[in-house]
Amino acid sequence: MVSATAAADDDADEADSAEDDLERIEGIGPRIASALRSAGIRSFRRLADADVPTLQAALEAAGLRFAPSLPTWSRQARFLADGDEVGFIKLTESLVAGREPGRSR
Repeated sequence: MVSATAAADDDADEADSAEDDLERIEGIGPRIASALRSAGIRSFRRLADADVPTLQAALEAAGLRFAPSLPTWSRQARFLADGDEVGFIKLTESLVAGREPGRSR
């Protein structure tokens, strides 16, 4: 019999090793998705837990520059990691070019 703690650890390991379609996130295309995967960010859960400096470092390591929508990636990913498609759609519909309206860089 597997303990609840071991089962939870297995679920966390599985979530960490899963590779989600990061391009579902508004503002992430093939090059950025590749940069994130190279930095070990392969799942919505990992992306949701990443802070802006970590994401920026992943882009810079791949020779990419600033992505205007970067500040919203973690919030978008959180909805997807939690399986909340409705919340994800509501958020992305409110974004303009992947950014929150009225916010500049």
